Amino acid sequence: MATRVPYSPDVFAFVTTQLLRQVAHDIRSPAGVVHNALEELSQEGTPEQQEQMKQMAQRGIRRLLRLADRLSMVAELQKDVAYTYERLDLRSLAESATNHAASLQSRRTVTLTREFGESAAYALADVRWLVAAISEVVANALRFARSQVRVRVASTASAVEVVIEDDGPGFPEGFDIDAPFNERPGVQGLGLSLAVAADVLTAHSGSLRIGASTLPPYRQGPAGASVTLSLPR
Repeated sequence: MATRVPYSPDVFAFVTTQLLRQVAHDIRSPAGVVHNALEELSQEGTPEQQEQMKQMAQRGIRRLLRLADRLSMVAELQKDVAYTYERLDLRSLAESATNHAASLQSRRTVTLTREFGESAAYALADVRWLVAAISEVVANALRFARSQVRVRVASTASAVEVVIEDDGPGFPEGFDIDAPFNERPGVQGLGLSLAVAADVLTAHSGSLRIGASTLPPYRQGPAGASVTLSLPR
């Protein structure tokens, strides 16, 4: 079954004042990683050091490709998106999305925990768009976390949910998940992840909610962030 859902033009209202500056930042960081890794590869080093530099360069390139994908998604969402829904086990989608996010944004100092349960969690979903939405939120959590991220799939009587929690600085008061290019404190960037994910969830007759993480705060600091992606059963 395919359906077309119009996307609000609000995303593009911010383009002229913020997009170029923030795209430049998101390009510069991974491009710098790739450049430095290639510079190190040109020097003599142990096989272990050479392999480490290769992995750094590959991760930087994947992050650049992620940026291209995100901008492409926003462009598509501005048009009428053809969603194709299938009845799928949300656990498998969460697994694919988490693996993809980890390949882009993994950090040695951050532990990523998966809790997907033993029972199937079925919902109607478009594989491409829902995996992309979950991946964006998980990558965001990995980016902001100080020591841990947890991805959990849960079921209620009326919904199935993917809950992503981190022990980062959390959301500031009044944070608007529908505002594109909305940045959380401490890290610069496009801030597209939650706006895109929220739009995808709306198209699935679901919702995206934010709140405080139930993970132990890092060094007794403030509670981290929690993002819940909910789909009707």
